[in-house]
Amino acid sequence: MLDVIADKGMKITMPKVGDTYTLGAAAFQILAPAGDYGDDLNNWSVGIRLSYKNIHLVMCGDAEKEAESDIVKYNKDLQADVLKAGHHGSSTSTSDELLDAVSPTYAVIQCGEDNSYGHPHKETLEKLERRGIQVFRTDQDGAIVADCDGSNITWIAKGEASSGNWSGDEAEIEAEGEAFAQSYVLNTNSKKFHLPSCRSVDDMKESNRQDVTENRDTLIEMGYAPCRQCSP
Repeated sequence: MLDVIADKGMKITMPKVGDTYTLGAAAFQILAPAGDYGDDLNNWSVGIRLSYKNIHLVMCGDAEKEAESDIVKYNKDLQADVLKAGHHGSSTSTSDELLDAVSPTYAVIQCGEDNSYGHPHKETLEKLERRGIQVFRTDQDGAIVADCDGSNITWIAKGEASSGNWSGDEAEIEAEGEAFAQSYVLNTNSKKFHLPSCRSVDDMKESNRQDVTENRDTLIEMGYAPCRQCSP
């Protein structure tokens, strides 16, 4: 990656705690790294709190307890609906201190099936269970999609095609929907499908436009090709 950056003459922007970056109507704030961790690369992970209207997500890469303690120390507002568990659910991360500050309704653990590290660790899973946090795991659920409209989160997981809608203080997980179903815009004339945010959608004739929530592979089987610009 560093070689590509150098070849293209691009500038590296160093993350600074408190800096905010916008993503359309959403924004994320830098939470970490907030200290000097020497050669401990895990603790140098960039942490962010992503916010869209009333929904917040905290993601801190492989940050472990030392870095998590600094995150709590140097950031005032950490409350979030979703926590991406640190370091693949290792017992070295997702400390009680961080969980107290974030107080998530959901946790997502990214780890490979039957991985040699034993992730996620039993201690972490028990800790999340004691707090009543709903857990999604890539080793069990496959790819996990969280679709957020600013007030609710809809979850789609490959393993059980489970969709959970959250509003206010209540969470309900029920089996429904098709795995990997997402929102796309079809151009019935060119037989291509686009992300709703694609610039091509604005130029599309209304008579050729069709909004769908569908599995990507199903659209391809129907004869539609993915747009080269937005790469859905």
